[in-house]
Amino acid sequence: MYKNTTALSVAISLALGTAAVAPLAAQAEEQQVEQLQKMKVTGSRISTTDMEGPNPVDVYTADDIAKMGAVSVDDVLRGLTQNGAGSYGSSFTNSFAAGTSGVSLRGLGASRTLVLLNGRRVANYAFAQNLNDTFVDLNSIPLSAVERIDVLKDGASAIYGSDAIGGVVNVILKRDYEGFDVRLNGGQTSYSDGEDLDVTLTGGKTFNDATNIMASLNVVQKGNIMMKDRPNTKTADHSSQGGYDWRSSAGTPGRVYKEDGTWESLCTGGSAECNYNYNEEIAMIPESDRYNFLTSLNHQLNEDTNLFAELSLNRVESTTISAPTPDFQNVTISKDNPNNTYGEDVTMRHRILEAGNRINEITTDSIRVVAGAEGYANWFDTDVDWTADAGYHYTETENVGKNYLTIAGYQAAIDSGAYNPFVTNNPSSSLDGARVETKRKGESKLGFINAGASFPVFELSGGDAYVAVGGEFRYEAGSDTPDASVEANQIVGSGGTSSDGDRTVFAGYVELVAPVIEEVEVQLAGRAEHYSDFGSAFSPKVAVRYQPMDEVLFRASYSHGFKAPTLPEVNAGASTSYQTLYDPQTDTRGQYRVVSQGNKDLDAETAQSFNIGTVIEPLEDLSVKVDYFYIVNDDKIDTLGAQKLIDENSPNVVRKANGDIDYILDEYVNVAKQQVSGIDSEVKYDLSTDSYGDFLVKLAGTYNIEYKQSDSDGNLEDYIGTYFGGPRFKGKATLGYGYEDFAFTNIVNYTHSYDTRYETAEHSEVDALTTWDTQLAYTGIENATIAVGIRNVTDELAPFYNEAEGYHFAFHDNTGRFYYLQLEYGF
Repeated sequence: MYKNTTALSVAISLALGTAAVAPLAAQAEEQQVEQLQKMKVTGSRISTTDMEGPNPVDVYTADDIAKMGAVSVDDVLRGLTQNGAGSYGSSFTNSFAAGTSGVSLRGLGASRTLVLLNGRRVANYAFAQNLNDTFVDLNSIPLSAVERIDVLKDGASAIYGSDAIGGVVNVILKRDYEGFDVRLNGGQTSYSDGEDLDVTLTGGKTFNDATNIMASLNVVQKGNIMMKDRPNTKTADHSSQGGYDWRSSAGTPGRVYKEDGTWESLCTGGSAECNYNYNEEIAMIPESDRYNFLTSLNHQLNEDTNLFAELSLNRVESTTISAPTPDFQNVTISKDNPNNTYGEDVTMRHRILEAGNRINEITTDSIRVVAGAEGYANWFDTDVDWTADAGYHYTETENVGKNYLTIAGYQAAIDSGAYNPFVTNNPSSSLDGARVETKRKGESKLGFINAGASFPVFELSGGDAYVAVGGEFRYEAGSDTPDASVEANQIVGSGGTSSDGDRTVFAGYVELVAPVIEEVEVQLAGRAEHYSDFGSAFSPKVAVRYQPMDEVLFRASYSHGFKAPTLPEVNAGASTSYQTLYDPQTDTRGQYRVVSQGNKDLDAETAQSFNIGTVIEPLEDLSVKVDYFYIVNDDKIDTLGAQKLIDENSPNVVRKANGDIDYILDEYVNVAKQQVSGIDSEVKYDLSTDSYGDFLVKLAGTYNIEYKQSDSDGNLEDYIGTYFGGPRFKGKATLGYGYEDFAFTNIVNYTHSYDTRYETAEHSEVDALTTWDTQLAYTGIENATIAVGIRNVTDELAPFYNEAEGYHFAFHDNTGRFYYLQLEYGF
């Protein structure tokens, strides 16, 4: 039940060129077997029979995923030991792209991990994270339709182009499905929240031995989890744990700022009593509903040609909950105001509880269609494997915000005396004239045409050398349009900036796989691209696979890669903030206007990647993998920071005639550098016996050696083992046992400790975390599978991290113990 079909010994027996000394009849038979078993492996466009190639690829099958108890692609990828800093899950609700999830291989950021669907690009989420980082929302991919997930742990711009600096995640969907399948997953936490209900109907049929049609409908409903319902996040005051009190100074009834520059607390117990615990009102994980429909058609036109088409429709509805709007001195209370007893104009910091919790209802709709043909042909006496396809992916997201207030309406309610900010018993209706629904709309579009072919070019002593050539055209567009009132900073406690841009991309690639001798295979690849907005890029790669004996394989690769500037980084409109800065020219410290915007003169980020590793199979059922990686990311796009621009007397510091600063333009520039290295390792023992069942022991881990980031002066600082660079080690152990109709799986996840951001005498390190997942599956009923499981059996909550949330959402999950039941029946 646990037997691995991709053992190295099988791969070796099917390797290219091994039949060179066989008799002619045997050669013909083996060539037929080889043609049947050839497949494209992520990281190459040339089909192969080798299960282990020159590039490190981890494969997670549908069976592997089921044993995890996962209900989303995010659940699968967040458990990767290579997933690090810059990733985020659905719990990252206090963000510019709330309720989404993105994967960040090697901790380089979600925009530097390329996510593919069936080997093709997909449209980014309509809203960029942090206003500039575009990414693919993993929640938009229905897990129920996934056949397998390939994770390429190497730079791959030479094969796939931009963004593949940290690696590639290639999600392969089911096709050529036969029969009908009903799947039901359900569960909830031991805290009686976070309910999951996942229903999937999948059917497929082949007609006339030539045409297969498959369709899948998936509905997922997920309940929310409030921060107040977990003991480690119920308050933002972490002083009892040796941390800071992160409660907001905009509390209730609040503080009054007077003309002499002093504050007066309206709280009888002093200023601290006015601090507001917003954690009580925030949804840690939002309520969401996902609807996915997928259908595919495969038609065997003749023995050499296959036509295919895919259509997917997707809707995601999520609701985030935040605390009521704070008033950070947004309005002035006139001395003539009937409620003002101070005899002077004052401002306030207080929480406008009467407005109610801020609710954001986010709806994302997408449609993706792909059509193409693939096949074999004999052109110019050469056997050619060819493919051509075209597709279009459109995503639209709308965020409707409720219980927000206009500054003008809020000011009017105060001026009229209808709303008294000095007390806490105002009727909710006193703010009716200020309430407004805000709307933010985003669009993301991707159109593409691909064509490619692979064929043998010459024969070497190790076998035939193959070349793949092809071209690609893409059209990318994205827009993010907030309410005009939001962009003009006319909403209390809210702001935003618009972005609108598009571009075209032309690319051509060539790849050579050459078995130089029987033991050595070389991969050479290069890809040239031209972007209409920033220019051109060329990405070369060389990889070597050396197998001196059946049980031992060595591999190494070196490549150049790049990341094109994101559309928001190029096209974002101007946004204004006010920062406290020091001007040495006038010896003045004060608040200055800082303008941030896109930069149409940006260049691409560049990267160099090096990998070297080995795969050893000392026994038939035992394999050991070790891979070292080293990545340097240059010309990283970032902002310099307003203070540095002032210190360097930059021309971006615009001054008035008298020498005072008017404003600082802090636009995106190619300025930063990242450098990461580490070691991936895996030991797997997969034993099948006739009498005692099947046994699986798998130990996998990533040890991060360095995570260096340049500072504002260009100096590299190592952040490994810190809140910024991530833990030095992440590991996963899988223990499985199968006997007759039962399968028992246990997964232990480990995340090492790391330094916190804000150190105190009592707290300087975030503790290590170990969690245990378990599942028991039964297949004794014909065509049915029943599984019960627990994720996080011992109910380990995320370790304390000294920031407001109380835990680091990029490295930890705070759901707690989760019980689930899986039912599947096919006929």
